[in-house]
Amino acid sequence: MAQSHSLSPPNTIGLWVAPHEGISCSEQIALLLTQLPSPPPDIILFPEAWTDVEESDLPRLRSVLRQRFPALAQRKQRCIMGLSVHGSDGTFNRQVLVDAWGSWQQYTKHTTAPHVAFESPTWSPDTALPVLPDGTGMTICHDMYPSLLAHHLQGHGMKLLLNPSEWPVLRAKWETVLRARAIENSVPIGCAVHHSPEKPHSGSAWIFDRNGDRIELVDASTGETVPYGTVPCTLYVGNIAGSRHLPVEERSARPSPDPGALAIHIENDTLTIRKEKVNFGRQGTAGGFTIVPIDDDALLDPCRWIEPMLEAKGKVLFWIRVAPERMSEAKAIASARAIELCAPSILDVPGSEPLLVELYNKSKGVRWISPPAVSPAWQFGYSSAFKMIQGSASPPSRWKDHLARYSRLIRHSHAQGQML
Repeated sequence: MAQSHSLSPPNTIGLWVAPHEGISCSEQIALLLTQLPSPPPDIILFPEAWTDVEESDLPRLRSVLRQRFPALAQRKQRCIMGLSVHGSDGTFNRQVLVDAWGSWQQYTKHTTAPHVAFESPTWSPDTALPVLPDGTGMTICHDMYPSLLAHHLQGHGMKLLLNPSEWPVLRAKWETVLRARAIENSVPIGCAVHHSPEKPHSGSAWIFDRNGDRIELVDASTGETVPYGTVPCTLYVGNIAGSRHLPVEERSARPSPDPGALAIHIENDTLTIRKEKVNFGRQGTAGGFTIVPIDDDALLDPCRWIEPMLEAKGKVLFWIRVAPERMSEAKAIASARAIELCAPSILDVPGSEPLLVELYNKSKGVRWISPPAVSPAWQFGYSSAFKMIQGSASPPSRWKDHLARYSRLIRHSHAQGQML
């Protein structure tokens, strides 16, 4: 069967919200086909591990999908699934991304899975992080946390980022990460998650535009517009160019820091903690933190954040100074960096009161505090932060090797920039 789809980036995205259990793969496909609008969306994304396959099944996966998805293939659509693939010994080893024509692109997760891409001795970003011919880049679930993965994809022609995720995903935390990846890479992002009735604050489907604004979704079964997709066995559709864009609701800053927090004083170009001073534009130490300055040029480049963390080998406090019109953008990026890097940031924007962005628990909840004072209890060096991102990656003793391979993406980015 010829693949006649256009190589232009998808404009309309369908997000299928799957129940976590209780309904078969075939039943879900039948329901999906009854909900397809006319014209159908350019691409449909399913949640992570929407169905499982055995390693021995891969050679015949193409014919199976052709039988299951003839209507989708005839409509010249793409249908992306993250399938968990089980090895001959019964253990999970990797995931593949498949489309409606039965082709597949192998993608081994880089975080939180029993087997991760970094464990392969032949790991290379050019093969481990593919960009599809239509400009679609893919990550799976927690691979959205490490910013260098999406940064690499963007540098290799990504025009749209899709992320099939498992469940439950807390809406506030996942929105923070998704929105930041959209802003810093200037690409739209679509994410589909399993329905979780036990988690009322979890989200199931999102689309963010390149500016980080949430795109209103349409319930394909009812035609009604909704801000989020939350009902199982429902297809939600968003048009990147044509749907209404919804502003992200910003959370209010906490009125005061925790008892015992270290007071931060900023005057002109000098930051002071415990009488130790650092001038903006220079990296220095104060209050037990390495102070890393971030300006307009560095805000959206994750390499400029991560590289000094690798060198510091300890606690880092980012001192952000950008133009006033970029304050909202800076809040979004700093919040996502707090989750990713387990490090606080102080936003020192001309015309605004200084604001601290930091974690407040081990579940990586983010809070904003004004006046600025940093609570060091949940701040870690980058090695510890990366170990947390790796989660249950097997074997756990390899996380230092994984970090070394991940950090190669910084050098790879520098090399690409020199070639350009």
